[in-house]
Amino acid sequence: MLILDGLLTILPVTFSSLSIALVLLVLLGTHGVAAAWALVAGWFAASWAVLALAMLGVSGLAGRSGGAPVTLPPLAQVGVGAGAVVLGLVLLVRRARRAGHPGPELARLARLADGLTPMRSALLGFVLVGLSVRQWLFLVPAAGFFAAADATGGVLWLPVLGAAVASLGVLAPVLLAAWSQRTDPQYLRRVRRWWMREGDTVGAVVAVLVGTVLAVVGLLRL
Repeated sequence: MLILDGLLTILPVTFSSLSIALVLLVLLGTHGVAAAWALVAGWFAASWAVLALAMLGVSGLAGRSGGAPVTLPPLAQVGVGAGAVVLGLVLLVRRARRAGHPGPELARLARLADGLTPMRSALLGFVLVGLSVRQWLFLVPAAGFFAAADATGGVLWLPVLGAAVASLGVLAPVLLAAWSQRTDPQYLRRVRRWWMREGDTVGAVVAVLVGTVLAVVGLLRL
């Protein structure tokens, strides 16, 4: 159950409208699919690193010895759930203020994605996770759930699973392009425009639903 709680905690950062839009822009760039796959790889590697390091840190702070499991206070779960709900509400407010217009973010993303090589794209994916406060605010609590569920003290497969979930959002546009076998710029631009309009709504719904579930489960464990 704690593993599921950890995976749920990651979902609010999985559906980031700007990061998914960035992948769509990279797909439209000079290096296209290769650069997009590299960005996904960098994103996955950084997510794994944050989760693994946070698991080690949580275990160390808890003073784990002899394989004794870390205990996670139910109030911590309630707090994480409340934070996810607040994030969802913020996204809804931002969506309402935009009134269907993506704003200046799209121009900044286009400049960022312009001419990215696969190597730079991988580095960008790593940096975007490593420097994102939003990523840390949800990946670290997820690592806490994983540490509480991990009775053996291993730090490999749970961070890998968590990083895979965290990377689903940036992976989706690449899989969409491969599955549809279409790299037509107009098609990708239509997908990008739709996501820039509705991405905050999707992220908000996910964050509110996940936050509500986590908060309720935490309250039931009190």
